[in-house]
This record gives sequence, C-alpha cells and structure tokens, in this order.
Amino acid sequence: MSSIIGNMSLMKKILGGFLLTSLITLFVGGMGFWSITGSINSVKDVVRNDLHLLETSEELEILALTLRRYEKDMFLNIGKPEKQQEYLQKFKNVSEKTIKTLDAAIAIATAEGHMPQETKAAIRKAEKAYQQYVSGFLLVATKVLAGEYLTPQDANDKMNSNKENIYLFEEGISLLATEARKLIDGATDDLIVAGEKTIVGIGIIILLGVITSIIIGATLSWMISKPVAEAVAFAKKIATGDLSNTITTTRGDEIGDFLRALDEMSQQLKNTIQTVVSSVETMKHSSADLTSISSELTVDSQETTGRSESVSASAEEMSSSIRAIAAAMEQSSTNVSMVATATEEMSSTINEIAENAERARSISGTAVTQAASASEAMSNLGKAAHEISSVTTVITEISEQTNLLALNATIEAARAGDAGKGFAVVASEIKELAKQTAGATMNIKSKIQDMQATTELTVSQINSVVQVINNVSEIINTMATAVEEQSSATREITLNISQVSDGIQEVNENVSQTSTVAATISHDIAQVSQSTSQVLSGSEVVGQRAKGLSELAEQLRNIILHFKLA
Repeated sequence: MSSIIGNMSLMKKILGGFLLTSLITLFVGGMGFWSITGSINSVKDVVRNDLHLLETSEELEILALTLRRYEKDMFLNIGKPEKQQEYLQKFKNVSEKTIKTLDAAIAIATAEGHMPQETKAAIRKAEKAYQQYVSGFLLVATKVLAGEYLTPQDANDKMNSNKENIYLFEEGISLLATEARKLIDGATDDLIVAGEKTIVGIGIIILLGVITSIIIGATLSWMISKPVAEAVAFAKKIATGDLSNTITTTRGDEIGDFLRALDEMSQQLKNTIQTVVSSVETMKHSSADLTSISSELTVDSQETTGRSESVSASAEEMSSSIRAIAAAMEQSSTNVSMVATATEEMSSTINEIAENAERARSISGTAVTQAASASEAMSNLGKAAHEISSVTTVITEISEQTNLLALNATIEAARAGDAGKGFAVVASEIKELAKQTAGATMNIKSKIQDMQATTELTVSQINSVVQVINNVSEIINTMATAVEEQSSATREITLNISQVSDGIQEVNENVSQTSTVAATISHDIAQVSQSTSQVLSGSEVVGQRAKGLSELAEQLRNIILHFKLA
C-alpha cells in the first residue's frame, strides 16, 4: 500500500486527501439533511393525523354534551309543543353533525397504524351505542309529542335504559382522545430522541473527520518533506566536494524524479573529475620529460640569452595560466547551466503544488456553502414550529372563551332556579371540558417549545460544522501561501544562477582577450630573440612550456584534492 501511494504523483496525493475530507463533510451534511427531513415528516404526521384526531375527539365530546342538554331541554318543556319541536330539531341537527364527525374520527383512527386495535374496536362499539341512543331518544320524543308522557320524570324514566348507550359513546370518545394524546406525546418523544441521536452522530463524524484530516495532512507533509530533506543534505555534501555518496529512491512521483536526476548529476560530475585526475597525471609526467630536455639545452645558451629568457618565460607562464583559467571557467559555466536547468524543473513542480492547493481551497469553500444551506433549512423548521405554537395560542383563547361562556351559562341557570338545574349541569360539564382543553393545549405548546429548542441546538451544531470547515480552509490557505513563497524563492534562485552564468561568460570573454594580448607579447619577445641562436630560442620555449605544464598540473591536482571521490 505504501509503495502504491509513494508512486502516485503529488497532485493525486493532495487531491486524494482533500477528496476524502470532502466525502466526510458530505456525509455529515447528508446525515443532518436526513434527520431534518425525518423531523419535518414527523411534525407533518402529528399535525395531519394525531392532532386532527384529538381535535375531532374533543369535538365529539362537546357534541355528546350538547345532545344530552337538548334531551333534557325537551323533556323540561313538556306541555310546550313549540319549544319541544325547537329542541328536537336542534337535537337532530347536532346528531347529523355528530355522525359526520364520528365517521371522520373513525376514518382517521382506522388509517392510523399506531392506533391500538382495542381503541379501534371501542370506537366502533361507541358508534353502535350512539346509533341506539339516537333511535331510543327519537322514539321517546315521538311519544312525548303524542302526549303519552305528561311529566319530565316520566320521560326521563323511559330514557334511563337508553342512557347507558350515550355513556358508552362518551367513554369510547374519551378513550379515542386519550390515545390521540398518547400518539402526540410519543411522536414528540421520538422527535426529541431522533434529534439527540443526530447531534451525537454528527459530533462523532466531525471528530473522525478532524482526526482523518490531521492524519492526512501529517502523512502528506512527511511524504514531501522527508525526501526534500534528503535531497538538501545530498546537495550540501556535493557543495563541500564529497562525491562519494549516492542517493537511491523507489518513488514514482516528481520528487523521485528530482532525486534520481540529482544522483545522476553527482555521478556525471564524479566521472568528469576522475577523467581530469587521469589527464593531470599524464601532463605531470610529460612536463617532467620536457623540463629535462629543456635544462640540457639551456645550459649551453644561458649566458647569452639570460634577459630574453626571463622575459619570454614570464610571458609564456602568463599565457599558460590564462589558458588554464579559461578552461576552468568553461567547466564552471557548464556546471552552472546544469544547476539552472534542475532549479527550473523544481520551480515547475512547486507551481503545480500551488495550483493543487488553490483547487483544495475552492473545494473547502463549496463545503462551507452546503453547510450554510443545511443551517438555513433548520431555521425554516424552527419557523414552522413557531407557526404551530401560534395555532395552540388560538386554541387556548377559544378554551378561555368557552370557559367564560360556561360561567355565563351557570349564572343564567342559577337565575332560572329549578328549571335551570339541568342547564347548570351542562354548563358545569362545558366548563370542565374547557379546562381539559386548556390543559391539553398547554401540553402541546410545551412539546412544540421543546421541539424548537432541539431545532435551535441542531442549527448551532451545523454552525460548528461550518467553523470546522473554515478552519480546514484556513490551513489550506496557509499551505498555499507557503508553497507560493517557496515558488518565489525558487524563481529568485533561478534568476541568480542565470546572472552567475552570464558573469562567467563575460569572464571567459575577458580571459580570451587577455590570452590574445599575452600571445602578442610572446610573439614580440620571440622577434627580439631572433638575434640569438635558434637553439637557444627553442630550448627556452620548451623549458618554459614544460615548467608551465608542471605548475598547471600541480594546481589542478590541488583543486581535485578538494573533491572526495570514494
């Protein structure tokens, strides 16, 4: 695995690291989106089914109390046919509304998958009991209108056997309302638990993402800095003249190519110096032979050619030294050109790293935008919950108005005396029902507030994710800045090397001109020496050249000793 990664290019390594980080970020965002979508669907289910079922059940309880009120009102008005017909018609109207509402409640309860079968059976039983109650009441009402029962007590006695049905109906409706409240409470609890699990999951994934990013960053830094440090150490040894070392690598990326090129340059320089050493030894032996011959010739002509010999020797020595300097400067120019080429290649590699860092910075910016979209979606969820809270406020106000109406009805019943006792009972039941409605509304409001708090906490966690991504983006920016600084330094080095190369070329031209001047001087001295014998002239030339060769060989030998070849 390590060899595969080592052979990958720097661009692929960096892109792979940032791709893994982006996948972690995308997973965190997807998990948050999935949780938010589930929460929204849960709220919709509560509003569409459970809350509607609770409202329908409470409406049925109110309608049942209304039917019982009209029943008592009709019996209390025996002897008043018009009043009886009025209350009978009201009873029928409420009964029709009750049937429609009951059918709607049964449809919702049947479609609700979480509704217990016992409750569904109870509501079916309540429907049958209600039908029997209505049929029994209409039968008694017909007999009352026909004058068979002359007192309210007689009519109530006939209804006693039928009241069990209305009680059974009320029990079924009350059970349905209780189950609806349980479903709402269960859905709210599930929503809270899901939110907590989402927070924990996102936190764990964020922690893993941070750890992964640190590991990736440290690994990439180690894989880049370690071979670069080895190359620097190797180059320093070459700079001190130590050519005995080699550098080996199995990497297949740009850094591996750089290390192999550096090693190849070292080997070529080593071979060149070894060739020079061999040539210096040959030159040394040749110069020794020439010196011996020149000494034999000079002994015979030393007295007559002393002054000319001295001047000629000096000119020849200067000319030989200049030629040696020109050769050394030419070699230096070649080496500087090779270094310039290697530096340009390294600058190109650093530019590629800078481009990849810029791409990574763009990817981090995209991740921040996606996390901001998730935060905005959570804010919309909070607004929706706030609107639901407004609905509960309206229900609370209706409950308070119902309570006030019940109080007014109680006062009116008290004014009516014995005739209003039945109405007082109905008013008391309405007041109690209003209290229950207010309590249930407050309970729903509390649950919605909890859901709002959970939504705000989730928004806060998503903002934390945005902060983490921003931190990663800052690290990438720092890397890009460092690479840009390294690129600038490399360009400056390249420029300096180019200037050095130009300077060496200029020195070569000056040395060439000096060599020409020295040759002219030697030519003039040779013309002066023509007055002497050809033997003396030849011996001087041979002697000085041999001496120059010997000195040059010694100089080259001292220079080569600076290098360590093995």
